[in-house]
Amino acid sequence: MFETKKSISQRLSSVFVGAAKIILTATVFLHSAYFALGSPNSKWVKTDFAKFRIISGVEDIGKKTKIPLGLEFYLLDGWKIYWRNPGDAGFPPSFVETTSDNLKEIEWRWPAPMRFTLDGLQSFGYGGHVVIPLTAHIKSNKQPFNLKATLNALACREICVPLEGILSLKLPKGTGTLSNFSTVLKNYEKLIPTTSSWPGFALKSSHLKGKTLTLDINSSTKLIEPDVFFETTSDISFGKPRVKLSSDQKKAELKVLVKFPDGSIPAEFPAILTFVDNGRFIELNEIIRPSIVSKNKNAQFLENGSIPMTILLIAFLGGVILNFMPCVLPVLMIKLLDISRAVDQDRELVRLGFLSSAIGIITSFFVLAVIAILLKNLGFFVTWGMQFQQPVFITISCILVLAFSASLLGWFKFKAPDKLMNYLSKPTPTRHSEAIWPKMSRHFSTGVFATILATPCSAPLVGTALTFALGGADQEIMIIFLLMGLGLALPYLSVSAFPGALTIMPKPGTWMRKLEIFLAILLCFTALWLLKILSEQISLDLLLLVIGLIGLAALAMFMSKIFQPHLLLIISAILAFCAVIASNGPNFLPEQNRSLVAGALSTTRSSNLSWKNFDEEQISKFVNAGNTVIVDISADWCITCKVNEQLFISNGLIADALKSGEIIGMKGDWTSPNEKIANYLISFNRYGIPFTVIYGPRARTGIVLPELLSAAAIKDAVDAASSNK
Repeated sequence: MFETKKSISQRLSSVFVGAAKIILTATVFLHSAYFALGSPNSKWVKTDFAKFRIISGVEDIGKKTKIPLGLEFYLLDGWKIYWRNPGDAGFPPSFVETTSDNLKEIEWRWPAPMRFTLDGLQSFGYGGHVVIPLTAHIKSNKQPFNLKATLNALACREICVPLEGILSLKLPKGTGTLSNFSTVLKNYEKLIPTTSSWPGFALKSSHLKGKTLTLDINSSTKLIEPDVFFETTSDISFGKPRVKLSSDQKKAELKVLVKFPDGSIPAEFPAILTFVDNGRFIELNEIIRPSIVSKNKNAQFLENGSIPMTILLIAFLGGVILNFMPCVLPVLMIKLLDISRAVDQDRELVRLGFLSSAIGIITSFFVLAVIAILLKNLGFFVTWGMQFQQPVFITISCILVLAFSASLLGWFKFKAPDKLMNYLSKPTPTRHSEAIWPKMSRHFSTGVFATILATPCSAPLVGTALTFALGGADQEIMIIFLLMGLGLALPYLSVSAFPGALTIMPKPGTWMRKLEIFLAILLCFTALWLLKILSEQISLDLLLLVIGLIGLAALAMFMSKIFQPHLLLIISAILAFCAVIASNGPNFLPEQNRSLVAGALSTTRSSNLSWKNFDEEQISKFVNAGNTVIVDISADWCITCKVNEQLFISNGLIADALKSGEIIGMKGDWTSPNEKIANYLISFNRYGIPFTVIYGPRARTGIVLPELLSAAAIKDAVDAASSNK
């Protein structure tokens, strides 16, 4: 019985072995026959850092005349290949030669790219594993499709190395059977941007002002880090967009610096715009046009769309808000004192006094607009408050502030030359004609003074208006500046229109003298602040000389009360002397002698915090390493900057994050002119400070914070930019 069972087992074993041999032989035969007919992929072409091949979505043609193919790459970490628009350097993959009896053309279909930097150049492409879908348009489905193509591509990391190889693909007629590669091809085809590939996306507007292109986009879902890639038919190049997200992250403003090959801006040009954001993408065709400004001097700018009504309203309201900024507070208090003095005065004189102050403000803004237009047309970078970068202006402003202080103390009264006053008073037919113009000159100077002190302040809405104005045409600068002046002058115009409101003011009394002394002291502190700014711009020896000259001017003012000399002549001479010396200040003594007095005069600084000097090239390196970076551009003359510094930067979330190392801080000092900072502001299309930006792994283009910081805005930006959120 045992031998019988063993014999049966041996027979069964022999049968199984024989069957296995038959199956193996058949498999080898079929496999050989399959490859003799064709294969849905070519052989890999391998290098030390990459490999590539052609794959097919079908095993045979069937009834198709469009064959789904793909160019498949595997790249080692750090290596990249290029998109159809490579960016600043490189070239995309292509077939330099194709051989086939049954091929009309090959259509390349490109997935959405990513942005990467090589040697400081912006490039667009892919890394890791990627499949570029292709469509082979064949002549006939009645015959096989045999393709032999020579690939030419470029792979880059620290260096760039060409990728070259011959790829062969054979597809029989067959029935159109799907291959194992059909799924991966469909997955990559889903990554190809189309006009409908991002539901809920809308390009609301695009306009070119100067060399800055602004794109306003909306999305039905939250935006994370939108980016845009451009393709045009010319040599126009586009910078990396600066992105500003709305509070709900469903709207974004993308500002792109555009470089034209010959420097001239065309009337219009077509462009393909590919928007990407967190796995979403869309491709749009757009005609880019500069902002339209009528050449007809009599045309209405508002009618042709040059200045939107919202911008006009923003400019006016920004001027109104300037009245409530700490810069202008001393002037408002002086006018409050004037109102109290005017309780018992003739209403006509009161009306003319406040009207004169308003005219002084509007005239000053007109002069600022003219200066801005001239400087811009001469090729200078014009910003709000830029005059405070000049030692001459600061020196003159300091003496003017002290002059107002001396006037409040009763040392002298502002008075224009007698000949001018006689000329102005003659044609005045009122019963107060002999006294009106001397008094009005003081009110006019008050308006000028208010404008001067307003310029280092950046109030809400002011930055928006200035960005539109200084980035636009000359007419736009003039209109917006005048509207801002009108807004600043609104309180004075209101009192001039309704002088009866003075009845609610308290009666004159001894309190007025106390207020005058208080205001004089306040203005003296303003003068010290100006001296502190000056100390950052000129040498110590020169600063001491200027202080001595200012002291001489103060002595002249005081002595004029006793001896009544020709005060204006003395002050003018001292002013001229100070201006001449201060204008040569930066080169007067070596750099190391500067800013010694600044330390003694300076307010509380964030010296205990770890801030790096501004270096735009380092930002991307920090972000690529996974860090969150805050860039703060400020100046000693910027009052709003100081408010932000004390409330939100030296204290609170930013200070804690800097101390713990969670955020890298980068400080840019614009107290004096700085070309790198100016170019940085231009890239964001900004024309004033403070300017604060948060960068991070999820916000590589930066999130711009408002001029007046808030804890909520800072937290939202840090959360949106950080990689751990």
